[in-house]
Amino acid sequence: MRYRILKKALYSAFFCACISTVAAECLTPKPHHLTRAQVTKVIDGDTLLLTDGRRLRMLYVDAPELNTATKKHAEPYARSAKSWLQKRLPKGSTIYLAVGQRKRDRFKRVLAQVYDLERRYLAAELLDAGLAQLIKIPPDNYPPQCLVDAEKQARIHKKAIWNSKLTAPIAASQLKGAERKVIVEGRVSRRWQKGKRYYLMLDKRLLVSFEHSELFAASLYEKAQKDSRIVLRGFAYRHGRQWRMKIKHAADVFVPEIE
Repeated sequence: MRYRILKKALYSAFFCACISTVAAECLTPKPHHLTRAQVTKVIDGDTLLLTDGRRLRMLYVDAPELNTATKKHAEPYARSAKSWLQKRLPKGSTIYLAVGQRKRDRFKRVLAQVYDLERRYLAAELLDAGLAQLIKIPPDNYPPQCLVDAEKQARIHKKAIWNSKLTAPIAASQLKGAERKVIVEGRVSRRWQKGKRYYLMLDKRLLVSFEHSELFAASLYEKAQKDSRIVLRGFAYRHGRQWRMKIKHAADVFVPEIE
């Protein structure tokens, strides 16, 4: 009996360690880079209202939208993301902030990385749970590697949003409507280099560009042979009759995997 109890306890400890490993890899900024604040309310999966009246948008994560203002249906797992954050940060919770290079967004929300009272990185935990995607808000274009790893593991294991229509790729040949952030897939029609940039044409419809200087660029260009299948995430926009997308980070390249 004692053996079984000990075995169960060891298994539980090992399991807890495994699920927190990715999030734990994130290094907390030095104390003098952090400011202290208190939470009044969780607005959604990536936005908080602070006791001083400021609204705070968490850097590097994009949780599903509740769409309360537009009265549209909430996106998959939007309520789950909000509920998760409410449990982690009940009213009155103390948090630590590392404000981004861009201090506020166009909605006047403070942009910051958020840590709880024990200095745990909430963005990493959200991504690890599959309740948010990575997002870059210029000039904060380079998220910590632990966030990239957390999202990748959630995607591989099809956690939450990664097993929903929210992240289902759209064929490049089917792009239409408004410019938007999208996960798109297509086959390489052609590829070429010009100046400091690489270019891929997907399904003869979407022009993808990325700079030579990015660490993932050479590997992606080498793997993107004609007729190979590529899955990318980015902001698709129209230029005349053509759709275009700029890729700035390896985290936005899903197939082939960039190691």
